[in-house]
Amino acid sequence: APDCFIRVAECDDDVAGFTISEIHDIPQCFFKLRQRYLHVSQIEVHPDRRRSGVGAALVADLDAIAERNTLDRIELNVSDFNSTASRFFASHGFRRFGTRLVRTPSTKRWPADTKPPNGFVILSKIHYDEPGIQ
Repeated sequence: APDCFIRVAECDDDVAGFTISEIHDIPQCFFKLRQRYLHVSQIEVHPDRRRSGVGAALVADLDAIAERNTLDRIELNVSDFNSTASRFFASHGFRRFGTRLVRTPSTKRWPADTKPPNGFVILSKIHYDEPGIQ
């Protein structure tokens, strides 16, 4: 059985939306139980087809994939600023499940004389001079 799915919704011979998803199968270890879930990396509906049932059909298709593969859950990420998508997913039974925290490694931060992309803030370096601390 495949573990990656690209599904397309069509209306009047045009692409109305699509999903890209894959099965994640995380084995049990000392710290947690086995997890089998469908991760949706992308779900899109053409702007002209929004609020017409295409999104609901795509979610129903994701449910069918999860059920057919006896998966525990369906996961996806929504940016905090995307309140429209958050409301849509909440109306289809999605709920918050933990919080993902991200950090740019210090070797990848922007130099002080350059402007970071929108949404990023550069904090000044902290100098900690207590003896014995490096």
